[in-house]
Amino acid sequence: RGEGWRYNLDALLSFKPPSNGEVICCWFDNRGVGASSHPDHKADYSTGIMAKDALGLMDYLGWEKAHMFGHSMGGMIACKVASMAPDRVLSLALISVTGGRWQALKSIIRKLPGHIKHGAVTAKTAEAKARLTLYAHFSRMWLKENTENTQRRKEQLIEEYMADQAKDDYSTGRGTEGQLRAVWGHRVSNVDIAKIR
Repeated sequence: RGEGWRYNLDALLSFKPPSNGEVICCWFDNRGVGASSHPDHKADYSTGIMAKDALGLMDYLGWEKAHMFGHSMGGMIACKVASMAPDRVLSLALISVTGGRWQALKSIIRKLPGHIKHGAVTAKTAEAKARLTLYAHFSRMWLKENTENTQRRKEQLIEEYMADQAKDDYSTGRGTEGQLRAVWGHRVSNVDIAKIR
């Protein structure tokens, strides 16, 4: 399902397609969120394991190679795919990604007060979680823009997020914990970087 990618995908697909006019995209929920599995064991969550999930999905789709695009944890996973199977990655685009562990600490410390202010610790309702998600993933300027129906984009996204939450249990406690463990345990070594180049 990959609902969180909806707006990124619209922007990416707004560019002129390749000469043959065909673009085939696959975006998906990583384990621990949305329609994907939510394993119980902490050991079932790492960016390396999730990279194997992505490669398995490519195999299932019959894709020998693909362009990889990842944001945040998805970028960490895409980076792992590129280091594990560089021959299968045609290009690699990463947004808001770190090499892992202590590299991310400076950014985390800088952003923590804002995340706490926007409910990182206290968000319990779907609306509070929606506001936190928007704060973490979109610029204030973009959220202030009006949409086609003259509604502020921020309010439209909050409504959509809440509707999605009502349909599905977007993530479970174990899924969220597993993903956080995967992010904290993520590491890209110099050997990995050499494989990617």
